[in-house]
Amino acid sequence: GRHWRVRTVHADRIVIEPSKNAVGLDVSYGGTAPPMDPSLVEEMLRLTECGVRVPSLPAGSREAFTTTLERINRHVSWATVPVATDGCQQHYYFTFAGVLLNETIARWAKLDQYEAGEIVLRTNKRLDLGSLPAAPEPLAGHARLALDVPADLTVYQSLLPPELLARELTDSWLKSPVYRRSLDRLKRARLQEAPLTDLAPLLS
Repeated sequence: GRHWRVRTVHADRIVIEPSKNAVGLDVSYGGTAPPMDPSLVEEMLRLTECGVRVPSLPAGSREAFTTTLERINRHVSWATVPVATDGCQQHYYFTFAGVLLNETIARWAKLDQYEAGEIVLRTNKRLDLGSLPAAPEPLAGHARLALDVPADLTVYQSLLPPELLARELTDSWLKSPVYRRSLDRLKRARLQEAPLTDLAPLLS
């Protein structure tokens, strides 16, 4: 890759410029990537249901992408939640609800084995999504346990006692319209059995 040098450092940014010096310091960042905004995952569901045109892709790639999307599109819609089961009796719920809501649902359902992703909630038991509350308030306690403390806390948040910080973070759960929409959608949705092979691209 290219080499860069720091030109100036400001309180809110660092300005860099290309450097011809071949000796430098490799910068790496630990930890995991931040979760995706759940409203973006929701839009992925809408786009998957409606279809996506990709005229800019090369012909071969475009054909492969279209074929994959058509296979997924047979099972995905706003009114349904595809459910696939693998050979180990693990159930994959394609919720398109985001990590936090999937994690909250798992805690609400008292699951002892699960994996919560942005699109998929993998469980070792069947779920009754129709029993979910239609609003985020009854799930606030579960969401509070599922919330990760972000690395970019404000000065005010970093000074809060742990209990008050938890309440502050839970406030975003209660005030974000996407969680209310997603809960209502999942509660009303029809569970639809689907082959895991068709939906496997959504697992990556």
